[in-house]
Amino acid sequence: MKLTSKSWIKLPLALKQLPGITKAAADVGAVIIHQCAEAEPCEISRKEIAEALGYAQSTVQCAVKALEAAGLIEAERSNGRRSRYRLTDQCRELCASALKPAARSQSRPRRAVTAEERKAQQLAAMSEQERAEMEEYLSLVNRFEED
Repeated sequence: MKLTSKSWIKLPLALKQLPGITKAAADVGAVIIHQCAEAEPCEISRKEIAEALGYAQSTVQCAVKALEAAGLIEAERSNGRRSRYRLTDQCRELCASALKPAARSQSRPRRAVTAEERKAQQLAAMSEQERAEMEEYLSLVNRFEED
């Protein structure tokens, strides 16, 4: 699985859409997914995850349980305090759909705006005072060009 910096944004958003997944669980899931993307199974401690995210270890523990209950990861104790994580097929499918490039719009190309229409749009966005200042400025420019 190829992950980029954008996946740090997209993965938690996709994970939070699932029932039972809190913001903390989505953040923890993103860290585990990134670790496992490099080599699976991946080993990381709750303490390392907690320090990376600024969460309490108990929050990370609850998040891991929620991710397991949702069928996204499989976790097992490996050596001491570290856990070994594997991504499930469901998690890989979620990642693939969340990280898929957005389809380009098939709508009609927009009509080009004429100079007069653009001028009208710009003038409409100005206050009376701004319009008066603009007219004064343009008259000075026009006089300069005539000389």
